[in-house]
Amino acid sequence: MDHHLPKEVFPQFSLYSLNLVPACHRCNHAKGENYQGGVLGQRGVHPYFDDFVGGRALTARFEPPWNAPKVSIIPFNVTGDALLAVQWQIENVILRAGIENTLRGLWGQLVVNPRKSLRLKQGLTDVATVQALFIELAGWAAHMQMSENDWQAVFYHGVANSPGADAYVVSLL
Repeated sequence: MDHHLPKEVFPQFSLYSLNLVPACHRCNHAKGENYQGGVLGQRGVHPYFDDFVGGRALTARFEPPWNAPKVSIIPFNVTGDALLAVQWQIENVILRAGIENTLRGLWGQLVVNPRKSLRLKQGLTDVATVQALFIELAGWAAHMQMSENDWQAVFYHGVANSPGADAYVVSLL
């Protein structure tokens, strides 16, 4: 559990149930006492009050060179104040927690043995089929972790939506 508003800054909310939010160890420690930016709307995302986190708010962008792609985490399908909050969360929590290294590791596993990583049967080697499989895997990961913003779901969604990434994977099959 993480204190959405840091207990060191807001001790009066340290045991308030709506201030206690689920967070992995890495995200909890990455955030520290940081909870807002210098511009109105720059703040941490709250899982109970920010309705937009019920859907996908994050994706990954993969860019060549494909043997060691550049990985970026970007907001997805959010605008206005929600966009400011997601951008703040990316910069102040998610990146500090190491998502880019995790996604590079998943990419490495994928390209070393794409057929096994994707559980592909013989003959399924066209780009459209593989792209559809990445979308399906993003949905599966989101379902299993109960969040479309789970890091594996972000990975698969990002690969499916990064032009050329799926074609590179197909070239390795």
